[in-house]
Amino acid sequence: MVAELGHPSAEAFLTDYLDLGLDLVGRVVGWLEQEQPAEAVTFQAAVEAAAARPLAKHGTNQHGEDVRTEPPVSRGETQAYLLRRIARD
Repeated sequence: MVAELGHPSAEAFLTDYLDLGLDLVGRVVGWLEQEQPAEAVTFQAAVEAAAARPLAKHGTNQHGEDVRTEPPVSRGETQAYLLRRIARD
């Protein structure tokens, strides 16, 4: 679709035409994939929701409880997880 609009790539469309940062778009997409809202959400509301849910501190869960184990447990490498981790750090 972006080619029909005259843009060389989706990234160029987002950054040049819509003036959005790819990191921001990634965070919003990650939040939308994780939450899957039942009703339409504005872009700004999705940005605020994604920013409001960073991960807990290293070694703790969302409730602040220590969850460190030996050996360390893999937490995954999904886009949503990585974006929440970036927001935390």
